[in-house]
Amino acid sequence: MKDLSDNHVKYLLETSLFVLEHYKWLIDSYVLDFFVENHWKNLPMAWQETFTCPNFPINELSFLLNYNANSPKGVSVVLPLSLLTLHKVTQMLSIGRKPEKMEKAPWSGLVDHPKFRNLFMKHVKCKKRHEIEKMSALCGKIAEKCGVEYLVDIGGGLGHLSRILAFGHGKRVCCVEKQEPLNLQAGVLDQQFLKFAQKYLKQEEFTQLRPPVHLNLTISPDMDACGFIEHLKCRVFDLKEDEEFAIGVIGLHPCGDLGPVLLNLFQTCPEVKFIAVVGCCYMKLTENGFPLSQHLRRMREKEPKRVHLSYEAREVACHAIEMYHERLSRGEFDDLKIHAYRSALEKVIVRNWPNLRHSGLRSVKYRECRTFREYCERATGNLGVKLNDGDVEGNADCLEWKKVAIFYTLRLMLAPLVESVLLNDRLLSIREGATATCSTVAVFEPRLSPRNHILLATK
Repeated sequence: MKDLSDNHVKYLLETSLFVLEHYKWLIDSYVLDFFVENHWKNLPMAWQETFTCPNFPINELSFLLNYNANSPKGVSVVLPLSLLTLHKVTQMLSIGRKPEKMEKAPWSGLVDHPKFRNLFMKHVKCKKRHEIEKMSALCGKIAEKCGVEYLVDIGGGLGHLSRILAFGHGKRVCCVEKQEPLNLQAGVLDQQFLKFAQKYLKQEEFTQLRPPVHLNLTISPDMDACGFIEHLKCRVFDLKEDEEFAIGVIGLHPCGDLGPVLLNLFQTCPEVKFIAVVGCCYMKLTENGFPLSQHLRRMREKEPKRVHLSYEAREVACHAIEMYHERLSRGEFDDLKIHAYRSALEKVIVRNWPNLRHSGLRSVKYRECRTFREYCERATGNLGVKLNDGDVEGNADCLEWKKVAIFYTLRLMLAPLVESVLLNDRLLSIREGATATCSTVAVFEPRLSPRNHILLATK
């Protein structure tokens, strides 16, 4: 993504919030309440008439989730102008999701060693492997440019990213994780790597390996940021007080308010020379997590309803848009019908047990059940309720699955706009609080890793 001026970022934020406020009826609506609250009636009449045409090809609606398309090619029906306009406006205001090509940085570590390449990714799933490869290469490159030797991986889990940065790229790394069992297991994996390395490396090469330090710690909004940095310097990395200390902070999918906390570390601590954060779980953000920028906070004082993103809006911003687009375009409707089943079941639950509305049900895939009854029995197995035959046999709502799929698609169309507001707010807050170069870059392949943007800042 090209660098944008502060004024342009403000324009994007203000315009995006204006659009989202106009379509609150859509992004603030849960799909599971589709039949309970009759969401279909909220669609503009022109949209309803188009979508309910007998020959409307629902798979062509996937065009609305294609943010690389400039025109509705291959769409055989005339879509309402208001819908086409909304799609285009959303496309123009949203941060691009196509991954940018990243230059490969030169390394002196083991990342390209044929014996160790697979070892770094042992027991790592495909999605995580893709993220680690991209994230480690990018962070290592930025570290070289900033002259940073020390890296702090916040929420590092089993230490896969920390391990490749330490052993593969030759950096001094601290992996911070609040769950002690994960820290212990990460240490075991470190030792397994060292044991393997001792067999294939010369003694002088082996002695240069420095495993990551695993720190069992919870990073909280009220933590002493300067005290944390001092602890890293003197206790974790064993440096003297008068020694120079420059670090990079890394957050691969920090949950909820943890992302904003890391941004605060960058802004308040001069020792933090760069930060790389990938968003995650936006619905868990509190009022302290959005808005972050002074610009939007001032706007909120004047227009509180406009500068507001509901839980439902932030939740839809975390969905796998590209995966749904592919299923819809290929006509794999069985995977989409499950939303109609869940919505129909919610109506049954509300009618018979209103106190159980929005209860967490067991996850059931459409292919795992032959009938709506079978789906309901499996899904409600944890609720201890007995379903009536009249509620599940010949349920008419299940036949309306196309409407549910259409409504779900329309919500997903706006999801990138919601995420862009969150990301642009974070970017602007960094520029307001520190003299820094900051940008948002699409790095991961969105089909593998839907939250594919990295917020990068250097100072």
